[in-house]
Amino acid sequence: SHKLFPNRPIILAGHDRGARVCHRLAVSNAHPPQDDSAKLHSYKLLGTVLLDIVPTLVQWQSFAHPMASVAYFHWPFLASPVAADMVEAYGGAKWTHLALDRICGDNAEGRKAMQSDDAWEVYESLHSKREAIEGSCADYASGCFDEPSLQEADQREDRKIQSPALVMWSKARLGKMHGGDLGSIWREWVRDASLLTAEGVGNDVGHYLPEEASTVIGTAIKEFVEKVSK
Repeated sequence: SHKLFPNRPIILAGHDRGARVCHRLAVSNAHPPQDDSAKLHSYKLLGTVLLDIVPTLVQWQSFAHPMASVAYFHWPFLASPVAADMVEAYGGAKWTHLALDRICGDNAEGRKAMQSDDAWEVYESLHSKREAIEGSCADYASGCFDEPSLQEADQREDRKIQSPALVMWSKARLGKMHGGDLGSIWREWVRDASLLTAEGVGNDVGHYLPEEASTVIGTAIKEFVEKVSK
């Protein structure tokens, strides 16, 4: 879109893996690579919304804690070369159902919303295909073998997000595993603390914030967009 409308400002927003892509794009926008891809990051970025993540490097570092290693076992597993065959043998749909049920929160209304319109069945159907399984594993492999070293270099060379950022997370899931205040983590990844708006979401909602807490998330994003668009 920045090619069609080069003067139109952009707000990035994503959840989970999409949020990790947004984090990378926000850093690259502030610090364009010194190669032919630099022009791809020349758009005007007004802000970034990151839902239920900590930086990928921090996530891997959390594996030093035994409970985190168990909670996030799928990270190293899906990045391994045998993962696609094992998931397919177990059943892609069965694996997906297990993951959705395990990561979703305990709030009854949130779970109901997450399952509405046969959403789980759609996810399970898509991930019963070999191509989807391989794609998911490739994504986790990149998150293991590529992104951590890039983020180590970013932090070492002081390449941080330089535009406003809204970070929201599940208090019952991600927040619990990372000491409660994810704002203190993300402050190390933005140029100035004043750029960061950090908010944990309670009421026992889980990882799937856009579905489980749609009103809370929608309101926060609307307010953020209005603020950075002034």
